[in-house]
Amino acid sequence: MNKAYSAILLLLLTNCLFSQTGTIKITKPTAIKKDTVIPQKSNRAIITSVSSNYTFKGINKLGYEAEVLVGFYNNHCFVGLKYCNENQYYQLSPYNSETLSIETGYLKSENKSDYLKMPIGFSGFMTTGNKGKFCLSMAIVPEYLLKTKNQYDRLSYTDFNQFNLAGYVSLGIPIRKLNLSVNLSYSRDFFNNLKDKNIYNEQGAKVGTQKSKTNLVALSISYRIQTYGNKNKAF
Repeated sequence: MNKAYSAILLLLLTNCLFSQTGTIKITKPTAIKKDTVIPQKSNRAIITSVSSNYTFKGINKLGYEAEVLVGFYNNHCFVGLKYCNENQYYQLSPYNSETLSIETGYLKSENKSDYLKMPIGFSGFMTTGNKGKFCLSMAIVPEYLLKTKNQYDRLSYTDFNQFNLAGYVSLGIPIRKLNLSVNLSYSRDFFNNLKDKNIYNEQGAKVGTQKSKTNLVALSISYRIQTYGNKNKAF
């Protein structure tokens, strides 16, 4: 029986191996597609600007500013550094609270202050009815007083708070062909600049207070430099 099963198995294998006819098709390798390169939109920008400012303190002198901003997250957020020179008046009492002596009082004492500021905020483009565009920016601005100079040398650096915080809003009109923007901005300090805002009479008694928060309006011209995280992305 074993020989019979072996003979039948051998016959079936031989028939299967030699009875199959046909052609073996070899699949050609498909051509490797080149990577599709899609240029990415700019997601960062460096913005430089120069401006003149005015403090609304009745002084007929303009200050100046120089600023560098870095925009990210598709330019909707930004952080930067600004050097700012401001001119404004402060009132000087006829009594010096530091020396505890009578001195000449002045209703208008010109003061020049230089600040280093760091605006942190967000911006976006808005469209008007005639399809024109303008850029609206809002920011919180920490400020550090670098130096100050008083007209009558009555106020010194130590009379001022070295740190302050301001709110900032700006409206810009872009000139796209030149990568320029003309901006009008307004900022206001949250805290008083003077440590002692009181007004004293000749006897040293408090007779009033003065506002020492700065309201600053600035007109600036900005230049935008577009940068890229990944210039090209392949898929």
